[in-house]
Amino acid sequence: MRGLEIEARSESRLVVERLVRVKRLDLQTRDGAPSEEGPVCAQPLEIGSRADLPEAIRRASSQLEKDGAAIEKVWGKAELESYVDGKAQQARRDTFDPYAGDDARQSAARELGLDYRLERESVSVHYPEAQIEYTYGAGRTQRLNIEAARQSHIDRSIERGERAREKDPERERITFDERKRQAVRDVATYRVASVKDLVDERFGGNVFAARKGIDALKRKGFLREDHVNLPSGKYFKVLTATDKGRQQARESSPGSEQRYWAGLVKPAELRHDAAVYRASRNEIRELEHAGAKVKRIRLDHELKSRVARATERARARRGREAAQKAKVEAAEALGLPIDEQGRVHYPDAQIEYEDAMGDMGRVNVEVTSGEYRGRSIRAKAAAGFSLHANGQAAVRKAAAAFGNGAGQRAAAALDPERGGRRGGSGRRKDDELFEL
Repeated sequence: MRGLEIEARSESRLVVERLVRVKRLDLQTRDGAPSEEGPVCAQPLEIGSRADLPEAIRRASSQLEKDGAAIEKVWGKAELESYVDGKAQQARRDTFDPYAGDDARQSAARELGLDYRLERESVSVHYPEAQIEYTYGAGRTQRLNIEAARQSHIDRSIERGERAREKDPERERITFDERKRQAVRDVATYRVASVKDLVDERFGGNVFAARKGIDALKRKGFLREDHVNLPSGKYFKVLTATDKGRQQARESSPGSEQRYWAGLVKPAELRHDAAVYRASRNEIRELEHAGAKVKRIRLDHELKSRVARATERARARRGREAAQKAKVEAAEALGLPIDEQGRVHYPDAQIEYEDAMGDMGRVNVEVTSGEYRGRSIRAKAAAGFSLHANGQAAVRKAAAAFGNGAGQRAAAALDPERGGRRGGSGRRKDDELFEL
């Protein structure tokens, strides 16, 4: 069954979830009970060190029994190795074929839900520190593999890439767990982010580390992954936060006034919304480079709802004129521009920050598309919005609106079909994350 074979990867991918393991986990049902179809399911569980192994086994077994599972056996690493090697030796003795042992080794590894890879002259099996074998009722066998985590290797790999990109050896170190928390906060803040952009922003462009982090967040129920189809026939992946993920974002940022979102609001606008994340992160990098500190992000929906609430309260109490006055006051309080006709202009996102001198400021970010009219683009620019063109058609529209190539200077191309930042350690083509 060659679909379960794993191709060799570089040593930097030490504890990133194997392709086999991720595919097997897809067989789990939403409530965590085992699926009735497919091969043996081997789930991963990481511990800080081998010293934590006995306690990890006890806790995991207790939780499984609480969930209704029956513990069949607990395997140690030595037992797993002995079982697989024994099968290989038995096959060689029975057939007198030196290569029969490799086939038996593969079969035994699949039976135990272990990862393995084919090397030139042998089969290499990856053994966890321990494995808990369990079943739900009369269901098929399930296995929980307990691994000793080697997070420091992943952390160092990401940091090397970021320091090389920024050329700053003293760059602040961020742990892998904190990167995952930042990823959840980003997705919950902007409603949606493309996988490609999140890899660049929160995992230093290291696709293998990103795979581990994103898959872990999906398994915990914090993030959901969807596809966005493009007119070209290609597609790319985006992430949205679940209700559980939104709650996690709140808990990981106590005292913050940031509003977090969950779920798909406008599926037809996912491509545009993903570009809003990229545009905002570009602006934030410039602000932080100048010594500013971002306080919060407001999306267009939040801005519109705040102005609308103030307007309707005034309308209900004092009438139409009071409502218009309240709308203007609410818009001015949020730093939103108002034209001569009294209309409020809303950006796609607003970045509120404190500069190096302690003064508060705002940047209104607008993502334009190829459907924008020149008049609309000029109006957004006149309102003081920072314009970002989503795709080459939008860049051409901006150029036509301003004339003499000014559109290219005023708008940065943010097409999700194109890469964000380039270079960096660990940045490789990966079909699971980058389909384009």
